[in-house]
Amino acid sequence: MIPSWAKYSEGLKCLVLGDGEGGGYGWHNLGVVCIHAWPSKIEESWPRSFFREHQEVLERLMVPVVEAQTDDENDDEDAEVLCRFTPKTARGFLLMHVFLHELGHHYDRMLTRKRRRGAGGESHAEDFARSLVEPLWERYFRVFGG
Repeated sequence: MIPSWAKYSEGLKCLVLGDGEGGGYGWHNLGVVCIHAWPSKIEESWPRSFFREHQEVLERLMVPVVEAQTDDENDDEDAEVLCRFTPKTARGFLLMHVFLHELGHHYDRMLTRKRRRGAGGESHAEDFARSLVEPLWERYFRVFGG
């Protein structure tokens, strides 16, 4: 489904479905991309800053959210936002964001001469994921449903 998969997956040795231990949603390391199992508690509380970084994909997946109440003068970035995932929307988030983000780290590493460490960091991985999301949405919903 991913455009230019051969280019982006060069040097990729395996995809791992992790057990969800150790925090985070996924990781990458020298030819390995891991996506963790979703926590047993399907709803997730995120700091508002993290929610805003991922708001577009959550809206596309139609994940209902409940934002903590704050006054207008103190827009607290650490206030919690409850994201009411379902198994279907959690899968969508893992595939349409986490996987693409970690693939972005892998591809960033492969663009360097020694292929040991990526140069672009988190901003590169986020930009990479966002660049692929638009062409993938229609395909994703066709395969996995909306």
